[in-house]
Amino acid sequence: MQNSTSNRIVVVLVALVMGVWQASAQEPERLEAVLRFDRAQRDTVAEVTAAALPAVADTSSRVACKLNRRRTSFVEAYDAVTLWNVRRVKVKPRRMRLSDTTGREQVRLLKFFTERNRRKGVRPHLVGNAAGYTWTGGGESPDPRTGEWRTEPSRINTYSLRADYDSLRRVEGYVQVSWKPEGIWRGLPEDALYLLDGRPVPGSVLRFIEGLTLRRLDIWNPADGAEAAERAVSVLDSLGDAVPRAAGAAPRAVVVGETYPDRVPLVVLGGRFSTIDAWLAMCQSNAFSTNASVPMHYYYILPAEAVQLFGPQGRYGAVCIDLVE
Repeated sequence: MQNSTSNRIVVVLVALVMGVWQASAQEPERLEAVLRFDRAQRDTVAEVTAAALPAVADTSSRVACKLNRRRTSFVEAYDAVTLWNVRRVKVKPRRMRLSDTTGREQVRLLKFFTERNRRKGVRPHLVGNAAGYTWTGGGESPDPRTGEWRTEPSRINTYSLRADYDSLRRVEGYVQVSWKPEGIWRGLPEDALYLLDGRPVPGSVLRFIEGLTLRRLDIWNPADGAEAAERAVSVLDSLGDAVPRAAGAAPRAVVVGETYPDRVPLVVLGGRFSTIDAWLAMCQSNAFSTNASVPMHYYYILPAEAVQLFGPQGRYGAVCIDLVE
C-alpha cells in the first residue's frame, strides 16, 4: 500500500516537472541588452569629425580638462580660454574617471592656465589714427556688365580719425564711435591699398584678424590733408616695385595694419603646419579668391580646440587652410 502511494507521488512529481519544462521551453528566449552610451558617443564623434579635421589632428584620444588646476568640462574651457588670457598649456597622459558610471581609463589631460586679472586678460585696445571704421563687401552681387554673380572684395567704406573723435569728445563729453555727426566720418576710396606687417593683402585679411591679432590700424588718405598724403607716399615708396604705380598718378589711400608679435596663432595648411608668412603670401597671391585655380578658404579655431588637436603649440588658436570642396 505504501509502495503504491509512493509510486503515485513520484508519477505526479514527474508530470509536474515535465509540464513546467515544456512551458518554459515554449517561452521566447530572453535577451539582455546593455547600452554603452560612452562607446556610442566616442565612435560617433570620431566618425563625424575625423574627416573634417587636418591629418595631424588627434581625434582618437579621450580628453579631460583642468582650468587653473580646477577640473572642468571641455565646453567650459572652450569658452573661458582665449587668445589674450591664456598663459600656459600642458598636455599629459593620465588614467582618470570621466564620470561616475565609468571606470578609470586612459585620457589626455589638457591643463590650461589663464590670466586671473580680468584687466590683463582682455584684448588690448586697437591703437592707430583710426577711431572707428565700417566694412562693406564680402558678399555676392551680379556683375553689371556680364550679369554673372561675383564676390565683392571686403573693404573699409567709412572711417573716423582719432583726432576728430577726441576733439568732439572734449566738447560733447562721452561720444560713441557709432554716432555719425557731420564731419567725423569720412569715405575711403575703393582702390585703397591694404598692408599687414608691410605686405600687401586683400582687405578681407584685415577684417579677419580685426578681433584677433590686429594691434594697430592707420589710415592715410591723401584727401585728409598734406600730412596724410605725405605718409601715404612714404608708405608706397617703401614698397618699391611690389605695388606698380603709374607715372604722375596721384597717391592712393593706404590702410596699414600691424599684428601682435608675441601671440601668433598656429597655421595649418592642408593638414600640415605652416607659418604666418606663408599664409600672408597666399593672401597676397589671391589664393583664396573664388576665381583661383585651386580655391581654398581659411578659418580660425579657438585655443581650447587647437590644443586638443595640435597640442600645446596651439595655445593661441589656429588658422586652418583647407581646399574648397
